[in-house]
Amino acid sequence: MRSRAGFTLLEVLAASAVVGFVFTVLASWNIQGLRAEGTASRRLEASLLADRVLSDLEAGLLTGTAPQVGRDENEVEGFAVVVEVAPLPVVLADLPPEVAGSPTLGGEPSGPTLLSSSGGGGAVTPLRHVRIEVGWMDGTAEERVVRDTFVFDAASVASTLEGISTPGTGDPGGDGEGGDEDEDGREEDG
Repeated sequence: MRSRAGFTLLEVLAASAVVGFVFTVLASWNIQGLRAEGTASRRLEASLLADRVLSDLEAGLLTGTAPQVGRDENEVEGFAVVVEVAPLPVVLADLPPEVAGSPTLGGEPSGPTLLSSSGGGGAVTPLRHVRIEVGWMDGTAEERVVRDTFVFDAASVASTLEGISTPGTGDPGGDGEGGDEDEDGREEDG
């Protein structure tokens, strides 16, 4: 009788098939992990770029420069960057009646208003909606990161308020050349 000291050829082939299958599965998981890491890296770069563009807009606001209404597209570091700035409409019908009828909000104005009628039931305001989209191609799919924010155009409000009188002076525009008034606030003759 022969003693069995080793493996048969069939056992070696079966073990090789199992090891090959395990390595194939592990390799596909590794490739998927590398793809996910690459996508996450590009998404992080795009997020940082969107945050940088937003930071530049905020820095401009601090210096009194509000972003212009419109759409701006450019290519930065292999990403398509789109900045859209639109006026934020305020629908006066949604405001309480005492606010909607306020002279400074477009009711019965006696001077400049902060809201002007836009004909569509809304009003143009110094508020702006800013949308920043950073896009890139990832294989055959287009990916994008979006940042939405709102800004306040203080310069437009300042120019609107220039014509409003300073309280208690009776001086429209605050230039010191108002009518002659006595202590009771009545205009004097002469």
